[in-house]
Amino acid sequence: MEIKHLEKKCRKYVIATLSSPTMYLHKTLGEAKYTFIKDIEGATKTEKLKAAKWVQRNYYHDTHDYDMQTIILPLDVTYELIEEDN
Repeated sequence: MEIKHLEKKCRKYVIATLSSPTMYLHKTLGEAKYTFIKDIEGATKTEKLKAAKWVQRNYYHDTHDYDMQTIILPLDVTYELIEEDN
């Protein structure tokens, strides 16, 4: 049996599509390059809602893809220490 110890929990924000399946925005740092990916792990995450709104606004400004509907979603990232039975 594993025993887990929560060390830290962080609130982050991701930008997602309203489509099915849900896709997540990935922004290349230092470039106006955006892609939508299926794996939330690779999504661009911000620590503040204000920063997520800024990324979302820049996505529309840089790509002119005003037909793509996106939403900002909160995401909790947890760090846990695990005691394994060996």
